[in-house]
Amino acid sequence: QKSLASFGDYTGTSFSTVGVGTSTSAVVSDGSFFWVVDLSGDEVYKYNPDATYTGVHFDIAGSGNANSNGITFYNNFLWITDSTDAEVYKQFLKPDN
Repeated sequence: QKSLASFGDYTGTSFSTVGVGTSTSAVVSDGSFFWVVDLSGDEVYKYNPDATYTGVHFDIAGSGNANSNGITFYNNFLWITDSTDAEVYKQFLKPDN
């Protein structure tokens, strides 16, 4: 009999972000894409569901977020935490992003 996976078991699936970022700190899905935060570059990168990079990214340091370590998606916005200044930054996702 085949055993069922338990909640939290690793599925064996992963993808690399080395080509665009060097210090991934968080990832979230908006239901269509993955958004990956790169801590060292202060950038957010957009990935397709098959884990290929879309070529779309944007800077978050300009908003004051220089130490991002968490991200969530809600109502067409990305909410990104900054552990240095204890702030949460709201980033708008344009429909063409």
